[in-house]
Amino acid sequence: MTEIAEHIGRRIKALREAQGITQHQLAKHIGKSVETISNIERAKVTPGLNTLVIFAEKLNCQVRDFLDNYDVDLPTAELTADQQKIINALKLLDENDTAILAGLVDVLEKRQKK
Repeated sequence: MTEIAEHIGRRIKALREAQGITQHQLAKHIGKSVETISNIERAKVTPGLNTLVIFAEKLNCQVRDFLDNYDVDLPTAELTADQQKIINALKLLDENDTAILAGLVDVLEKRQKK
């Protein structure tokens, strides 16, 4: 059982319960067994990305909502001040601004390859 699996499991359970959806209802809707839902919520199983997308559709949220408040330890000692500033700003951006920034990153990556 990993820390990220525990976090995702808690978030799925919280989002499911907030909407009044039972494990049985969720399992039926996404084509998984109740045991699988239970195992995911208890971090016995870590769901794959495709499964998280299906959960997000049923729970009316974004896949990133399963990672809310999960801090990833990055090797900040290796980052410049500007790089750290960018990482910190990501936590504050809404979905539209995040998409704009992702587009900018694509442009910068293409420029680097030239």
